[in-house]
Amino acid sequence: MFFDGYACDKPESVTVRFHHQNGVPGKPELITEQLGTIAYGSPIIYERLKQGDPAFDKYKGSFSVSGTLYSAAMRAAIAEARNYIRACSGPEALKIDPEICARYRWQNPNCDYYT
Repeated sequence: MFFDGYACDKPESVTVRFHHQNGVPGKPELITEQLGTIAYGSPIIYERLKQGDPAFDKYKGSFSVSGTLYSAAMRAAIAEARNYIRACSGPEALKIDPEICARYRWQNPNCDYYT
């Protein structure tokens, strides 16, 4: 099992490993690590966003997450993830990295949640 989140405004990950030996359950193992930035999807689009490519300016800061449920670091991470998904699903990304970004197109053409 994987648990990812924020502790003291730092991204953390805990993996719980369940196992057995000859049918006898072993003690669950906890593996913890501090996370850096992880991006699944197009590394090309991620780098362009990170480097400030003007073609992707419209995907910066257009989402904000409010409320007291999340820390400032968590709200920033949510906004960054949403913007990355939006950028990967945009027409610019489809031209640059069609093999990966074609997967970001929604099945319902009327769905505009991220675009």
